[in-house]
Amino acid sequence: LGLRSGEVLALSLPRGLESCLCALAAARLGAAWLMLDPHAPPLWRAEALAAAEARLAIGPGGMPLEQLLEQAAVRG
Repeated sequence: LGLRSGEVLALSLPRGLESCLCALAAARLGAAWLMLDPHAPPLWRAEALAAAEARLAIGPGGMPLEQLLEQAAVRG
């Protein structure tokens, strides 16, 4: 994942196996994870990402942090 101990992984995924595996991977690395509701308003998700200082974010289909932030800027 490119994540280190003490960093934050943001997950904007529906509940299920994929989100559980990502959270477990973060825990194994000693990182924290932040679950974001994929149906929450994009601006709210962008603010949560910024407040958490997420190092990495994974969205639907493996969408990276930059795309999540761009999506929030367009829709926000």
